[in-house]
Amino acid sequence: KEFDNIAISIDTYKENVARQALLYGANIVNDVSGGNDDILGVVSDFNAPVIIMHNRGNSQTMDNLAKYDNTIQDVSYWLEERLKYALHRYAIPKWNIWIDPGFGFAKNPRQNFEILANLEDLVELHNNVLVGTSRKRFLKSVTRYDVDVCTAATTAIGVSAGANIIRVHDIQKTADVVSVFNAMNNVAKGTN
Repeated sequence: KEFDNIAISIDTYKENVARQALLYGANIVNDVSGGNDDILGVVSDFNAPVIIMHNRGNSQTMDNLAKYDNTIQDVSYWLEERLKYALHRYAIPKWNIWIDPGFGFAKNPRQNFEILANLEDLVELHNNVLVGTSRKRFLKSVTRYDVDVCTAATTAIGVSAGANIIRVHDIQKTADVVSVFNAMNNVAKGTN
């Protein structure tokens, strides 16, 4: 009862895992394969929200596939095509689809920072954007100390850009960052 208002997300690319998780109370399917037909069929059947994450290859091949002509344009185009596919092929309502640029998946550190610097482009594409930078390897490439502080910085950037789901490990630090952002934003809007 204490946690009735908390959504449970399952990360999978497997149809049977998604189906069983939704049957047993999960609320959201995070498709780490980027919206494969099996997952889209399941979430359509359950009318469940889905997160479509940009990815290339698998854990053994993705680092070699981090080649883009223009990182933000290529990732945006790919996500836009998957979004259209989910909308038209599976009639998943737009508000039930979230896009995730896939920080750390088939991207080198510079490419991850390029996406972070241009998150507004993804929010323009679709206003349901998830940012999952928590403790990612690309953050470790710029610090020798507390990677959770780096995560807090990327959280502030994500929230400022309009991302509305932030995936993190340290919930308290993240809540504090978002509280500071909201207080600043309220003062700027004159809503105190």
